[in-house]
This record gives sequence, structure tokens and C-alpha cells, in this order.
Amino acid sequence: MKKLRIALLDVTEMSGDAVCIAGMDMASGATLRLADRTPTRRLLRSYGGFRPTDIITVQYEPKRRTEPPHTEDGRWDHLTLRKDGTIDPTVLTRLLTPKAFNSVEEAFGAPAFKGRNGNSAWLPGQGLRSLATVRASAIRAHLAGDALRVKFTDAGGGHWPAAPFQDLAVKTHPQTCASCAAGFLRNVAGEFDADDVLVRVGLTRPFSAGDTPPGCWLQVTNVLNGARSHF
Repeated sequence: MKKLRIALLDVTEMSGDAVCIAGMDMASGATLRLADRTPTRRLLRSYGGFRPTDIITVQYEPKRRTEPPHTEDGRWDHLTLRKDGTIDPTVLTRLLTPKAFNSVEEAFGAPAFKGRNGNSAWLPGQGLRSLATVRASAIRAHLAGDALRVKFTDAGGGHWPAAPFQDLAVKTHPQTCASCAAGFLRNVAGEFDADDVLVRVGLTRPFSAGDTPPGCWLQVTNVLNGARSHF
């Protein structure tokens, strides 16, 4: 393993206590995920929480065998994990912009099928990546029942109407915020609705949504819209 300094791009809610943490190696610019072992909310709480733009240091190495499209997975030593400051959101956006994709399909290829709610899925076992930064011409938050989702149009003209917004800080914030208890969607929209912005997208681990075959579903994990003020 090698000690890396990583700028966090995504801190994503998963099922149960599990959390997905992904970021950019500050030395190489490579995207990587702390996958083996899976981080937990309990671990994050012991560090006072992690958010996008936090910088961490950790002993890390890429997994020798990954299961596409989750090619970013790597092994890490939780005992070496340390917080190491933050990166200015404007600087992070500037670093990500040259490598951003113009469309979701440029990043992941064409989706294989859609679910009943209109969200798209890709087949497991194939693909070059499961994480990407995409240029979006517009993104807007909405609620589908109790589920927080976003619809966005990428710079290539692709329209994605029902991607879950899975940022952990956003999803858990209403538990301790009276303002969000009264107006969660208003607060989310005020912070993240934007035009001409970089959006972080990812593909889930495979699962079946009702009557669909197993798929890796599109989700939005972060919106790089300047410094956060509420979430």
C-alpha cells in the first residue's frame, strides 16, 4: 500500500450503515474509491464526519481484480485514515473541469434499460468506470414520494429525469435541522439547483428494481456549485 492524499468528491449514502467514499488522488488525479473494507457511518462519526472537499490521507492500493463497472475500487487501511484539511471548492472545480465528460453516455455508455420511475441502469460486468464528473446545462431537485431525486440535462443534450441524489450529508441533514423539517426540498434546491455546473454521477452496485433485471443504477452523488452554506 501507498500513502495517498485524497480530495473527497463523493460521500454517498448506501444501505444500512454503509457509506461510499470516493475522491481524487492529489498526486496523480486518478479517481478512486475506498471499497475494501466498506466505510461505515460509525467510522465517519468517529472523525467528526466527512464531506466533499475534505482532504484525507490513507494507505491505499487499487484492487487487483475489480468487477466492472466499479473499476475504481481499492483496498485501504482504516487505521491509517486521517483528515488533512480541505480544498477550496473553486479550486476543486478547476481541477475537475478539464477531465469532465460532456454527457453521461460519454462517461458510461448507453444505458441498458429504465425503471418504472424513469431512472436508467447499466448492465453489471461491463463498462470502464462507475464514477464520473459530467457537465450539466441544468439540474433541478424534486421529491418523488419521500425520495429525493434530481433531473438534469447534460451538456450533450441527454435528459436524466429521476436520478436519486445520494449525498450523505444532504440525506441525513433533516434529522437535526428544523429548517429542513419544514422545507427540505426548498433548502436542497436553494443550494444545488443550477445551470452550467459540474455534476458528480455514479453507478450503484447491481440490484433489481421490482421487475427489472439486476442493474447498476444512475445516481447523483454531488453537485459542484461552489461552497455549501446549508448542507
